[in-house]
Amino acid sequence: IKRTENPVIIEVLNNYGSIVRSIELKGNEHSSIHTIIDLTSCPAGVYVIAIRENRFMETKRVVIIK
Repeated sequence: IKRTENPVIIEVLNNYGSIVRSIELKGNEHSSIHTIIDLTSCPAGVYVIAIRENRFMETKRVVIIK
């Protein structure tokens, strides 16, 4: 996420739409936001990563293979 003063919420949803991880990061107007999400405890499957900041929202699909 590029520079923002707003909090950034990252949610990981399973294929049923249930939230399996949720992270809230504080915004920083002086630098970009980077984070690592540990999904090693999640079973194999397809997940959706939803990133929200104010009016912005983006989703990406992730496949975990074990």
